[in-house]
Amino acid sequence: MCQGDNPFIKVIRCLRITRMFKLFGPIPSLRVLLIAVLRPFPTLASIFVLLFLLVTTMGNFAFTMFRHIDMSDVGRHINFYTMYNAIVTLFYFVTGENYVDVMVEVRKAVPDGCPEWLWHFACVIYFTSFILIMNFLVLNMFIMVVVDSYELVSNTAYGM
Repeated sequence: MCQGDNPFIKVIRCLRITRMFKLFGPIPSLRVLLIAVLRPFPTLASIFVLLFLLVTTMGNFAFTMFRHIDMSDVGRHINFYTMYNAIVTLFYFVTGENYVDVMVEVRKAVPDGCPEWLWHFACVIYFTSFILIMNFLVLNMFIMVVVDSYELVSNTAYGM
């Protein structure tokens, strides 16, 4: 077996790119930026756990309420048939993609015995609250933590 065919050797060669981090030493602004990005990882991990818990909770609601709906018009991977699919679909919505089309499909599928106005109201409240909570609160917390860390590190590095 040739040495170039070994996958372990290929991984080691790919890791050689980490040598570029040595460039951060002599340039103070790059060093501050690297420290500002790496420093808040414990806080970012806590925010990610919060994000996962919120998506899991909202996924449970979606699985319970929307699992009867056929969404083949929207996409074959977007559905709430299982708890796993509901969570994956909601993570997809966190990026801001396609949630309006899904909300329209869900609003069309009024279950038997439920007043149409109540179903429409519940769907709008569910999707609006999910998008507002995820995009405007949780994802902006990531930005806030990184910017706060950068300010703290830059103030200590430059003596302000």
